[in-house]
Amino acid sequence: LNPVLEDQKDLLQSDHFHEVPPPGSPIYTKLSRKWQSLVEKLLIDYIAAYNAYELPASILYYQEAKAKDVNLPQMIRDYLGLHQENEVIYTDFAALEDDKKAKARKRFLSAAESEAVHLLCDQSMFGNLKEGFAFTSRAFYWKPHFHNAHQMSYRDIRSVQVRDWLMINEQYFHSSKRMNIKMALLLKKLQVLYAA
Repeated sequence: LNPVLEDQKDLLQSDHFHEVPPPGSPIYTKLSRKWQSLVEKLLIDYIAAYNAYELPASILYYQEAKAKDVNLPQMIRDYLGLHQENEVIYTDFAALEDDKKAKARKRFLSAAESEAVHLLCDQSMFGNLKEGFAFTSRAFYWKPHFHNAHQMSYRDIRSVQVRDWLMINEQYFHSSKRMNIKMALLLKKLQVLYAA
């Protein structure tokens, strides 16, 4: 076999090659990783001029990444391209004022004390952290305007659907259209990285 196929030999020799592999199976996980990488490469290297929004090229650094090797806070910042956004973002949760921490925890950030908060975004109209989202070492937490708060362990992400908003395991999320696209790519990457 040529070098490209050598890496895929186990996929080609599988008894289930002509069937759709079941979610969670090693073949499904491998195919999901490859598909995610191809989509990102296509969006950034080949059709960037046709995208409605510029996507951060830094996400290509994580093409073959494994969860144990990833600097998760950096990956989150790279995928979201925060320099392009007008959102109020906090990346040092420990330095945040206690009243803001308490408000976020009361409204949507129900993270365990052992979870490191890597990024917190205030999407409230008055800067009071009544709405927003957060990424921790274990999960994604969010509270959209006029909706209930949600949390999703990275291992539990099953689907991310893009419309003018996002549906994460059938739960509504919305930011800006550009942020929604970047968020979808990040959540799909986390889904693949943390697949059981």
